[in-house]
Amino acid sequence: MSCRYVIDKERRLIITVGEGRVNFVDVLHHQNRLLNDSEFDPNFNQLIDLSTAVKVDISAAEGKILAERSVVSSSSRRALVTRSPIVHSWARLVQYYHGARSSVHVFFDRDGALRWLGLTEQSGLY
Repeated sequence: MSCRYVIDKERRLIITVGEGRVNFVDVLHHQNRLLNDSEFDPNFNQLIDLSTAVKVDISAAEGKILAERSVVSSSSRRALVTRSPIVHSWARLVQYYHGARSSVHVFFDRDGALRWLGLTEQSGLY
């Protein structure tokens, strides 16, 4: 799996892209890289684009661990974008695990996710 990110300080946004097969260790390493990045601000919103992910190899228990270990603030918004119904179902589970303690929403389209994050201009995002 390829997991990359960009921190857009101007938009106060962390853009994470997961491609191919996404697994627990990759996401854990991604979270660690964010935490160690000097540009990282836990108060930024996050766009998690899984539109090119074909499978999520993360168990329900591992998903719960990742949600509980959330690296961004509970006041931050997280938008997950998926295209695959299987990945979308997993993303909805993540949304459930976050529950009322944080704002997570799942989208089938990137434009809707960006609007929900309060962003209107998409140019230069990634």
